[in-house]
Amino acid sequence: MIIIGKLHYKEENGFARVESIIKTYGKPDFLIYVEVEQAYGKYLVTDRADAFLAGLFIKAMTAGEDITCEDPVSSDLKFKLEKLLIRTLAKHDERFHETQIYADIIDEPIPNAGAVGTGISLGLDSFDTIADTYDSKYPGMKLTHLVTFNGGVFGGYYQKNNWDYCAAKLYKRIQLVAEELKLPLIPISTNIHKYVRLKGNFYSTCMILLFIMSLGKLFKTYFISSDGVDFSLFNVQSTYLDDMTVYDLLTLYCCSIPTGVQFISGGGEKDRLEKLKTISKFPIAVRNLQSCLTEHYNCMYCLKCKRNLLALDALNLLDKFKDSYDIGYYYIHRNEYLRYLCQQIQNHKLEAGLLMPAYQIIKQREPAVIDQIEQDLGRTAKQSLEIQRQRDIYKEYSRLFRNVLAIPNYIDKLKEWFSLNNIKTIIIYGPGGNESTQCLAALCKQIEVKIDYIVEDVKKGTKVSIPRLPESTIDYPPCDAVIICNMDKPQVIKRKLSEFLTIPIYEVKDVLTMTIKYRNNNLYLILKIADFAIELYVFLNYLIRFCMQILQINYLFFYYTFINATRKYA
Repeated sequence: MIIIGKLHYKEENGFARVESIIKTYGKPDFLIYVEVEQAYGKYLVTDRADAFLAGLFIKAMTAGEDITCEDPVSSDLKFKLEKLLIRTLAKHDERFHETQIYADIIDEPIPNAGAVGTGISLGLDSFDTIADTYDSKYPGMKLTHLVTFNGGVFGGYYQKNNWDYCAAKLYKRIQLVAEELKLPLIPISTNIHKYVRLKGNFYSTCMILLFIMSLGKLFKTYFISSDGVDFSLFNVQSTYLDDMTVYDLLTLYCCSIPTGVQFISGGGEKDRLEKLKTISKFPIAVRNLQSCLTEHYNCMYCLKCKRNLLALDALNLLDKFKDSYDIGYYYIHRNEYLRYLCQQIQNHKLEAGLLMPAYQIIKQREPAVIDQIEQDLGRTAKQSLEIQRQRDIYKEYSRLFRNVLAIPNYIDKLKEWFSLNNIKTIIIYGPGGNESTQCLAALCKQIEVKIDYIVEDVKKGTKVSIPRLPESTIDYPPCDAVIICNMDKPQVIKRKLSEFLTIPIYEVKDVLTMTIKYRNNNLYLILKIADFAIELYVFLNYLIRFCMQILQINYLFFYYTFINATRKYA
């Protein structure tokens, strides 16, 4: 049994909150709160447990618990949750417990200021809702307030990418957009995620219900932005620990009551392409669209960035969003994005549904390109593209190191470069065990440069010769430069570090290639010929193996004699 204790109202340090002690048999009591700026404290609902009930019913269903509320609950909400929503979910998925609700009834209307609100995250879905409701032609649906949440949903995305820093930067951008829209912005926070302990998409709608129903004296209508797909995705079967937005239509209906807030699915009638068309006509959204999962800007790598870029490509809107995305980078690497598109359509059910509209348009427009990519993927279906990408990166770095080490007096040249740039102490960003870090660490004694720290997450108690800083570090100790030895996406790391560091930041390959500028043309030509000879040797090796298998001739003596001769003169 989960017991939702009586609600209490508190004001402290410029903030107001409504809170309740949650009791669960056999577990410690847990205090859950919803907090807003003190100016909005007068709008918090304290005479009924509606908000906390709506926020916790999915937790109770997954934990096999019933719910008792010490405060009364609106009769419409209790009826709809217990008889319609909870019963339907439990009926179609036996892993859900059919939670019973024990509470007194209250039917008095909640005094209400009549506000119309929606959340703002700068993402596609929220901007689409804002664009639709900002100057609505429908009476009573025109947007009056914006809301931003700090409920732990983003913690799963930013936890290894300076979460506090990213969240702060994102909030500043949200404030600027709200000022440009000339709408009040309400920050709301809670700790419910620490009690529920489910991934954000498993209870995201419940958390929004908790927030907005707690502010039931302010909001009369609230738009919850749909999750990138239209109502055709609606589903109540096998939804245990699934993205609960797939049954938002039912959830929002059951939590919309005459005496409280009316919840509407914002943009639920549109797919991703239709939403992009809408916001492309809304200049504020075009300039500020930001849907990244890992950074406070669009990283170009995460799945949300890729979704939006491919959709913009399908709609021929890429150049219009050049202030939000690095469109030049996309054009250079477009084939990689198309490979990702085709791979997801073939292998990933959920992502395929989100990408399908863009895929259909691009394939119809460029059938030869997509057919070729799909044929290539078919031939290499068993080989991971990510593994191949990593191999290519290591191959590139290995070749770089080999070329650098072949340059006469390369240590003196490298030492001269560090001296000219007044670099005596450095911090290395990258795993201590990779080739780049080890190469630079080995050279540092010879070039008289000291490594103060390596930025790398290591297990507690791990013995290391060079001190480590965690990847989430923002306040770096004093040094002359940071050198990125992470071979994977060093440009993204450099861009992130540049946000809060004023010292020089270099990629290790750029540092090492400083010595190559001293090479002479003859040496460079020799290195290129050596690389070609190695590639030719590998090709001939595989060619001979193939021919011998086809001909089924036992030429082992000839084969090994030839290979040995090749190795000798390669």
